[in-house]
Amino acid sequence: GVPYEMKSIFSEHVVPLIRERFETVHLYHRTVLTQGIGESFLADRMSGWEDRLRNDGLGLAYLPSPGMVKLRITSYQGDSEAELVDSYIQELKAELPVAVYGEEEQTLPEVVGNLLRERRQTVGTVESCTGGAICAALTSVAGSSDYVQGGLITYSNTLKNNLADVDPKVIEQFGAVSREVVEQMALGGKKQLGVDWCISVSGIAGPDGGSDQKPVGTVWIGIAGPEWVWSKQFQFGDHRGRNVQMSVLSALNSLRCSLLGIIPEKKNN
Repeated sequence: GVPYEMKSIFSEHVVPLIRERFETVHLYHRTVLTQGIGESFLADRMSGWEDRLRNDGLGLAYLPSPGMVKLRITSYQGDSEAELVDSYIQELKAELPVAVYGEEEQTLPEVVGNLLRERRQTVGTVESCTGGAICAALTSVAGSSDYVQGGLITYSNTLKNNLADVDPKVIEQFGAVSREVVEQMALGGKKQLGVDWCISVSGIAGPDGGSDQKPVGTVWIGIAGPEWVWSKQFQFGDHRGRNVQMSVLSALNSLRCSLLGIIPEKKNN
């Protein structure tokens, strides 16, 4: 109870007293949300953009967390510089459309859900290493029954065969954590669940189970759409919880990019 009570007391009583007794500087903040690109890579990629932004008297903060980085742009002149701040945000979106997924308090499940609802399309999942976490993230949004049909948790190879129509010979030849298997999982799940889009994931979350060829943190994500299938290998870290978290974010952002038509290397079904 303390955090909620403290926030209420602060916003309703403390802040008005501060404004009454002191001359305060009004700050204007905008926050841009990115996924799939690390803080240092982001800073290198946008170094010229950042230099111009700071030369215009704006502030920039990098706020990283597993799988995502928030960029907070600050004007020290208040909302009189709102248009200037927005111009920098539009530049960032144009330069990094695959990474930038939203602003302020938006979440990836909300962004993906809005895109699916606008298109009147449905989604399902076939999950191995994430154990249903992707479907849980999608259904965390109120009204997600409009577009989420359900998910298959195919942790074992037997269920990959029986529920998602993965060929046992493909698993034997390439291993459960492979491009070939996640693409069959996505295509099989799309058919079994009767959805427009299907996300599949198979990986080695850890801390055990890795090899020289496929170390802990190796994750394959697949997306099957109305006309094509796509897959990509990701290499995360050696922490099981963070690997699952980053797999969920990467899968949802991959679906977002698929819905917007900005995902590369598609294969026709």
